[in-house]
Amino acid sequence: MLVPTTLTSVFMAILLGAISQNHKPLCWVAKPMASLGFLLVALQAPTTFGTLYGRTIFAGLILDFLGDVLLINGDDLTFTLGLGSFLLGHVAYIVAFYQTGVTWTWFLLAMLPLTAFAVVVRNALWPTVPGDMKLPVLLYIIVITVMVASAVGSVPYSRHPRMQLLGVTLFFISDLLVAKEKFVDNSFLNPLVGLPLYYAAQHVLARTLY
Repeated sequence: MLVPTTLTSVFMAILLGAISQNHKPLCWVAKPMASLGFLLVALQAPTTFGTLYGRTIFAGLILDFLGDVLLINGDDLTFTLGLGSFLLGHVAYIVAFYQTGVTWTWFLLAMLPLTAFAVVVRNALWPTVPGDMKLPVLLYIIVITVMVASAVGSVPYSRHPRMQLLGVTLFFISDLLVAKEKFVDNSFLNPLVGLPLYYAAQHVLARTLY
């Protein structure tokens, strides 16, 4: 897995440089290449196509790759389409976690604090989210919250519970920074922190296939 990790690391560094200079053509090269790394991790795994868990995780990774590409342009339409692609990716992860088994007590106990935090996030974003994007953003917040709680609920049945929890937690934090960048504070600090967290999350989730 050294090659996929190196691929992501190198092109993520190039991507961050391109973002800092607002160099869109370079972003179009660097971001897909960086995201290709986590697909390669999954493609090398022995369980990717032989199990329902593997197939649904891989479907989520493909949808997230598409979301990465859609977010490059930065306009509201492609952002919404990218949001939809990531939302479907989270649904795929939810399906993967549920097919391994979920303890409802753990799921509900996780949902309580996660829902409270989701409400805080929603209230913080709402004043600056355009009217036509409020519903997609709300749906996304709900789905990613359920995704994290589902990962917690499936811990007793998971082959890699720590990796699973780490992956969804990093993903959740990186998404907060994407939302902050889009709606609150257009600062380079957001991708500088968020992109490494995002790519780490995807690589960790892909490695649960081993």
